Amino acid sequence: MHNNTTMFVSFITLLVLYADDIRIVFLEKNQDIYVDIVLVICVVIFLLEGVFSTVALNDYLWSFFFWLDLISLLSMPLDIYFIMKYISGESESVIQQTDDASNVARVGRASRVGTRAGRFLKLVKLIRIVKVAKFFKQTDAIQKKREIFL
Repeated sequence: MHNNTTMFVSFITLLVLYADDIRIVFLEKNQDIYVDIVLVICVVIFLLEGVFSTVALNDYLWSFFFWLDLISLLSMPLDIYFIMKYISGESESVIQQTDDASNVARVGRASRVGTRAGRFLKLVKLIRIVKVAKFFKQTDAIQKKREIFL
């Protein structure tokens, strides 16, 4: 991969990794759609990167990094609020009507499960950063070899 491409993918990886945290800390509820749009664009970029890597790199298809990228790509839509809202079948009116104690307990259990799943998915995405660092290392080694021979 070219250095600029690697840096761009690294930036996108960090953006996706922390987009939800940034949304919660810095943005208002009515601005969630903007974060969702950015995340959808990032999903498309990672999908294109996977397709290009499959075509351009001989040993990429079915490798460890192929499966890692596929898992992280499949987990990314779970970070997009409107997709999760659609999957869970919840609407704002349903959330506001959870006065019953059993509903509150159920929502609490679902929240804990979601938190655990989110931690696991963040770990998978962090492993992707290791892949990007590996590309940086390989690129630097290739540049050094070129400098020696030129």
